[in-house]
Amino acid sequence: MAKVQIPDTVEKAWESIQQELNGTIISGGTLLQIKWEAGEVVPDSLVSLEWIKEISGIDDVSHCGRNFIKIGAMTPLAVCMKHPLILENARVLAEACKQIGSPAVRNRGSIGGNICSRIGDSIPALLAVDAEVTTYDGNQYRTMRLIEWLEFYNSKSTLLTEILIPYNKQESSCFFYKKIGRREAFTGALITVAICCKVNSDMSVENIRLCVGGGQNQPNRLRRSESFLLNDKITSLKLEKLQEKIEDEISSYTDAFATKEYRKTVAANLMIAYLSDLFSERTKG
Repeated sequence: MAKVQIPDTVEKAWESIQQELNGTIISGGTLLQIKWEAGEVVPDSLVSLEWIKEISGIDDVSHCGRNFIKIGAMTPLAVCMKHPLILENARVLAEACKQIGSPAVRNRGSIGGNICSRIGDSIPALLAVDAEVTTYDGNQYRTMRLIEWLEFYNSKSTLLTEILIPYNKQESSCFFYKKIGRREAFTGALITVAICCKVNSDMSVENIRLCVGGGQNQPNRLRRSESFLLNDKITSLKLEKLQEKIEDEISSYTDAFATKEYRKTVAANLMIAYLSDLFSERTKG
């Protein structure tokens, strides 16, 4: 039977993690449960974060002269998908949370746990809104962009404490999120895409973030594809060329359910379909 520690502060949690070399951090525990049911060995030691009140809840804060929505890492996914601040300013994240697991998983699973899995379906949505994260490394708290944390850090070297989402003016920005699974049920994604873009009245793209993830795909932004569209006008010909660039840039994998080529094509089709609809709506308007 696993030994369970339940510290009540971030600092105590970090000490417990360092003391238990083979220990595992647990927040909602939903991902660990799935792994155990799949036959993985139960860890000898668990460090639960559920009693740390300071890393739960949603509020607005100021940081370095900027305003953010602060989400504690232990905040349940179900809370994220219904909170007014997220619905009003980052509805792409609310949409992502709706599509993660079953109601029971969303009630128990935390946003921080979904991120620390490194393949969680919330990550593309958070990348689309250019989210930042705050971590603790035993000495200090540090805030960095989520994309930077994904590239250089992990849950063993830092403890994720909160997620910061910059306030976005939704009346001038467009958001899109889609998860494609193997069936309409509680299942892992074949591919997940998220988009945030701001398009001017002349159809020139002022800002855009194209993000992919889902399944075992490593969540990432498609920066080359973004650059191809940025500061240029959306046209049918431009979108045709963009589709090729998206498929070329995505890094995916083949498994028993789908080939990497299929995943890349689906992701590109979803993004192009959304941008085409946006182009049609704006030009008709």
